[in-house]
Amino acid sequence: MDTEIYSTATLSDLEEMSRLHIPFMKELSAELEAWYSGLIRWEVLKYNGLIMGCHRTVLLSGWGFLYGVYVRPENHNIWSCYQLVQHTVDSLSGCVTDGFITWIDDMPSWKSVMMKRLEFSSSVRPVYRLFFKDAGLQRLRQAEIKDSLLQWRCAVQEDSTDIESLAEAPSSFIDSVNLSGDFTNPESGWFVGEDELGIAAGIRWCVYGDTLFAMFTLSSQPELDITAAIVQLLAVLNRDGLTTYRINLEHQRKITLLRLSGFSPYTNECGHETHYLFKSVKGNVLCETIR
Repeated sequence: MDTEIYSTATLSDLEEMSRLHIPFMKELSAELEAWYSGLIRWEVLKYNGLIMGCHRTVLLSGWGFLYGVYVRPENHNIWSCYQLVQHTVDSLSGCVTDGFITWIDDMPSWKSVMMKRLEFSSSVRPVYRLFFKDAGLQRLRQAEIKDSLLQWRCAVQEDSTDIESLAEAPSSFIDSVNLSGDFTNPESGWFVGEDELGIAAGIRWCVYGDTLFAMFTLSSQPELDITAAIVQLLAVLNRDGLTTYRINLEHQRKITLLRLSGFSPYTNECGHETHYLFKSVKGNVLCETIR
């Protein structure tokens, strides 16, 4: 009798998952281990004991960032992909307190249809995604850029109230954050910018494998230029073995996009611009999303 089983991936699944053509395979072992720190979770679909597909989620500040389904080349069953995503969303309901976000390069597409069946909303405005590696990363490391408006530093527990207030701004990329545990994991945290009135911006970052990720930024001014902060964050977290820097920029950060474009970023085949699908656990709909 044929059986389908969904489960959380472990290191024992590493060899079989390597057959699914995951683009960042060299980071997979570190990512499977990262689940124990509550940062990254892989879910797998096994059919008769064989892994047919897997799904990756990054967990930050109460949010689950759904990073896609990877399947065996011979598995073209869209329905099984949908069921795997549905299982992931359902299984994470206990640790995702605020909502889910997933990136999407083509609208409309089978992915957008699939996610809307799960009551996700689609963004009106794009997000910009910049990746730095090799020469581009080296140029960022050598850059000396000062911020004339804000002083940037690593956040501490006492900054929680100010960071939460940034998420409540009408123009915020997300509508809330859960900071429980955000200041205890050495692989992730907040980088905040202060002026004379207090904290005016915060970048949510994480490190896994050889990659530093600036996942999103909250600020009292949505168009705030964070170029200096991006450079300073890299300097602060410049660990051994770090080879890739991935940055998400909200739509209104045009100045930051233009300035960082001068440091030779690369991107995937769909370009720098992408959209996202959003689902708030609290039932809210962002000002930049539509059903």
